[in-house]
Amino acid sequence: SALIEVGGARQSGGGIAAHAQLLGKFRGINVSAEALLANDFHLRGAQKQSVRELRAGLDAPLRIGRTLLPAHADVHLLDRRDGTTQLEASGRLAANFDRFNLATNVSYRRQYVRAGPSPPAEVRADLIGSGHLGDVRLRGAAGFDLSPSARFRTAEVSAYWSKSDRVDWEAA
Repeated sequence: SALIEVGGARQSGGGIAAHAQLLGKFRGINVSAEALLANDFHLRGAQKQSVRELRAGLDAPLRIGRTLLPAHADVHLLDRRDGTTQLEASGRLAANFDRFNLATNVSYRRQYVRAGPSPPAEVRADLIGSGHLGDVRLRGAAGFDLSPSARFRTAEVSAYWSKSDRVDWEAA
């Protein structure tokens, strides 16, 4: 089943815009998609813009053996009249093992310009984990830049323990 919405608008100054949106579930996969076309139109209260914008997202459970991994993917394309285009995409997987939650996200971003060389693509990976060891709640995260140059970006670890109604301990 799916819900589809389509709309259009025209401004007194001649600007026009069209918008379409889809939200549905097909064979266990949740799908969302959106398209926006604008020509000299005041979008979101800003100056007149001429853009083509597309977004799509998928959510699906991936089964590996007995383990169910929630997966999410999305893509966003923005094309402006000045010749610049931006493409963003990301994918996320999550897993739950006993008392621990683990997730990873990989994102891609690339800008294309009409004149001159386009900047290189940016690719990032983030890892996050949380869980309990006894009464202590743990959380850790790490971020990596994979492109244009590979480097370790951030790391954080924190622990939280509540001794009583009046005493909490936290370390980061």
